[in-house]
Amino acid sequence: MTFATSYSSKFKQITLAVLCLLLPASAWTQIRSGSIVVMSRSRQKVIIAADSRVNLGNGKYEDSYCKITALSDNLIFAATGIVGDSSYLLPENLRFGATEEARKAFVSYSQAPEDFLDLGKVGTIASKWGAAMSEHFRKAADASPASFQEWRKRIDLSHESAFIVGLFAGLEPDGQISVYSVNVDFVEPQKGFLPTEPYFLRSTPIPDEAPNDFSLTQVFGMPEIYDEINAGKTDRAKQEIRQRHYLEMTSFPEVFARSQVIRMVDLTIAYHPKQEFVGGKIDAVELPSSGKVTWLQRKENCPAN
Repeated sequence: MTFATSYSSKFKQITLAVLCLLLPASAWTQIRSGSIVVMSRSRQKVIIAADSRVNLGNGKYEDSYCKITALSDNLIFAATGIVGDSSYLLPENLRFGATEEARKAFVSYSQAPEDFLDLGKVGTIASKWGAAMSEHFRKAADASPASFQEWRKRIDLSHESAFIVGLFAGLEPDGQISVYSVNVDFVEPQKGFLPTEPYFLRSTPIPDEAPNDFSLTQVFGMPEIYDEINAGKTDRAKQEIRQRHYLEMTSFPEVFARSQVIRMVDLTIAYHPKQEFVGGKIDAVELPSSGKVTWLQRKENCPAN
């Protein structure tokens, strides 16, 4: 009995290894990982820009991915990190996509808006998405250790802060702008230790004491170039700061704000050392507190809503 069990186990391992070798190369490249999303927000509006590249592994990438999605006329979603896995390493029922899950969270809230009223509309949808993505990672990692290893390798290479970060920005029923970021990570459970927190929900409000024209800029994903420019120590950073000051003095405030968000993505594409993780066209969207989602730039393959 012991021999039969051991033989069966070894046979399954060998069979799995052979199947993996026989899989086409594309089977390993359907794990998509994104790179950078930049957001600027004030009390009056939120502006979000992102590149289009997703890393597929094995030196391959795709430059047509839609990292920004308008879930409705007044709710925006964007993500960076492991944004999807549709590889043959996973059973079909465990494959996932971050944007698809965001749409499900929005629909779920629309059908039961009374849930989690203390978080508001945007926070509730963000929380539902974080819980769903955590569950996807947990089940997928249990079913396919190879998938987990590939996710971890991608995150280590890109120096991302988590497996995936989702950004939700939208209008509450009272017309106020709310922004929530959701960090979802997965760590293999260690014997004798409690499991780590599956996701972390963070609100980014404008401080009450801040002036009306105050704006807050955040970078999700790969912030190295943003940090370099803000530090102002390199020649490149000094030149960029001089140009920024000139544009601020000669442009309308709303034009300047839009240009700077897009510019930061552009600089990251141009100078980031991890070129395999960032590139392609830049999509950008704006949501004013008094209106609806407006696309500033959008690839033809990305839906408007």
